[in-house]
Order: sequence, then C-alpha cells, then structure tokens
Amino acid sequence: MTSLRSVKRNAVTVCLLTPQFQTARREFDPPTFRVLVRNDGDKVCDFSPANVTALSGASSVHVFTRMEYCQAINRYEDALLRLGHGQTSLHETSGDGLQDVSAMSLDPAMSKGVSNRPVQEFSEYTAIPSTGASTPQQAAVNHRRKALLDEATRMLVQRTVAPGTMAGGIIKLDPAKISHGQPLKLVVTVGGEAHEFVFEVGS
Repeated sequence: MTSLRSVKRNAVTVCLLTPQFQTARREFDPPTFRVLVRNDGDKVCDFSPANVTALSGASSVHVFTRMEYCQAINRYEDALLRLGHGQTSLHETSGDGLQDVSAMSLDPAMSKGVSNRPVQEFSEYTAIPSTGASTPQQAAVNHRRKALLDEATRMLVQRTVAPGTMAGGIIKLDPAKISHGQPLKLVVTVGGEAHEFVFEVGS
C-alpha cells in the first residue's frame, strides 16, 4: 500500500488503496484512497469530501460523497438482479447500460513537497445489517452489496478537526473521466492551504 505525505502548516497523508481499478463499474472497483489530515494550527478547521478535488489531466473527476457512493452501489446491484446475474463479473453482458471493463493502474508520481511515509490507519466503522435473501442469486447480490456498504461506512464525512488532532477517511473517485496516460492529481485543501498528490495512470 502506497502512502504519500505532504507537510506545510498542516500535514496530509494520502494512501493509495487500489493500485488497479476498473474504468466501468461492472466490477464496482473505483479508485480508492485513504486521506488523513493533521491540524497543526491553533484554530479548528473543517474537513469533508468538499476539501478533496481530483483532476485527470485538465478534466475534473468527481469525488463521491458517502451517500452518492451508497446510491451507486444499490443501482449497480439492482441492475445485476434485473439482468439475472449474481456473479461478480458481467463481462458477457452487453446493451445493459453498464460499459465494458477497461482496467487501469495507478502509480504515485513525484510531487514537490510530497514524500513516502508509513501508512497511518484511520477508520470509522459501523456495521450495516444484511438483508434477507430468497434465492441463491439474491443471496450473492446481497452479500456483495453488504460488503460494499460496510466499506462505505469508512468514507470521509464532514468533520471538525481541533488543533493537534487528526481526522480522515476513505475517498472514492468516479472513474468515468479518468484517462489513460493522463496524470491523476488529488488536491486536499486544509485550513486554506492546498496539498497536491500526483499519480500516473497506466493501462
């Protein structure tokens, strides 16, 4: 797991959790990062998904909120049920509104002021109860849905960060606008200062 750290007035650590991802959502495997901020100032600051922006080249990449990601999970799993597929892959299906899978990989690029650091774990976890299943297909879909929604409980939400404390969570990017060969830049803004992290996107 790759961890990058930027230190200015405050400190930001970004951990890359998905070195490979899918450009479509058939495998529902969007680029995922853990972002941890440390408030080294003397005033409280707010931190939320709105403080994280992403660019693929010059194109803006959407950062999911927790609610948006949960809604996307449910749309994806409901589509599987409608199509009659309970397996992880939908490679053989076409014309269903879900694009073909195209894998990409991420590698951290050198960024000014950014260094490799040991990973610092931070998570907030609340279990989400599973739903009942009437068929093996429904059981498979519900199992996968629960795993994805459980992970979503660790996503970044609005936080107030007191001086001398840390906060963070997982962020997920919509892969639709991420292009092969274009650098992927994450910009994390804390206390009015921007911390940039650049990743190379291969094929």
